[in-house]
This record gives sequence, structure tokens and C-alpha cells, in this order.
Amino acid sequence: MNLHKETFDSFLHVLLEDNKITSLPIKDAWRIENPNHGRSSILNQKLLSRSEYKGKWNAFEYARAARSFLHATDTHGINFGSRKMIGLAHSAGTSSLILLHEMELPSPFHSLVLIDPDLLPPGKASSIVLVELFIKYGLRELGNSGAVTLACSKEQEQVYILNDDGLDSSAKTFIKLCGQGETPIHLFVAEDDKFDILNESIIHIN
Repeated sequence: MNLHKETFDSFLHVLLEDNKITSLPIKDAWRIENPNHGRSSILNQKLLSRSEYKGKWNAFEYARAARSFLHATDTHGINFGSRKMIGLAHSAGTSSLILLHEMELPSPFHSLVLIDPDLLPPGKASSIVLVELFIKYGLRELGNSGAVTLACSKEQEQVYILNDDGLDSSAKTFIKLCGQGETPIHLFVAEDDKFDILNESIIHIN
């Protein structure tokens, strides 16, 4: 976790430069940051320190924030109700995307793309770029001390990862969507499964 939205800049650049993608009528691509990550965590610092959020954050909160953004036409000027939207999420964000798909949206997702942690094609982006982006967006200053800390606090990151709220609902929704066959779902997993995740967690869909 602790992935600020700029983490995916290189991925989007590679994706949008692909010849198969450039032939598609893509109007724009939006990254919706988890409210307790990156620059969003700085803007929401007071809110996140309130009792109802201190030590509490889960996939539902991220989905609710994304839904609010999609409905905020008066703020950003984009009418997502007139768009054919494709939802793309990575790692823990996939649970929030599945939950978001079940909420009332300006326009339902045309399809969903779920991606595991291996995002970047080999040789397309250097780790130096990712480190520089993390220093710029993944850290925040501690007052005027000159010291820095993670933009998403250790407490918020811990509770988000360990909190099971929403995971059961998103898993059931995922299985339901697969059974219905109405919404195309594209699932990408790493060829080099260093953590043996696929052998540890296999989903059987009857």
C-alpha cells in the first residue's frame, strides 16, 4: 500500500502509447486516489484524525470517495453519466472497485480490469522514476522540522490492510458478476508469482 496516485503514471503512459490502445476512442483517463494516501492524505489530515476515522479505514471508504468524485460534476465539470466508463484497479484497490460497481453511479462500468502488483512492463519505466515520484507524493513534511513521514500514516495503512470489512462483500459480488456474465471482467496476474499468491488463494467459481 502507501501508493500515491502518481505511482501509476508510468503504467498509463505505457498503456496509452500501445498501438492497440491508441486506435480506441479514449477521451481521458482519471486516477482516483485513496483519501488517506499521497497528497489526498495531507488535504484530509484533520478529517482522518477524527474519532470516526482514526484507526478505521476500509474498502468501503475508498469506494464511497470514488463514488463522490464521479458524482461531483459541479466541482470538476465532467459529466461521467455521458461516458462509457471502464474501471481499472490494482491490488487492494480491486475490492473497492468491485464495491463501487454495485453503487449508484452516473453511468455503470462498461467493464472492469483487475490487476495484481506487477504493473509495469519490463524496461518501460525505471525504478528511479518510481522512487522520485514516491519522494514527491508519498511523503509529507512534519511541520517545520525538516523531517518527513509517510503521507499515509502507518496506523491508517495497517488498519486498511488488516481490516476485513468489505472483503467478503466484494468477493461475493465478484463471483456474482462472473456468474451473470453481463460485465466483462479482465483479470491480470503476474507470470512471476514471487510470493506464491496464486497457489495460496485459488477462487473456485461454480
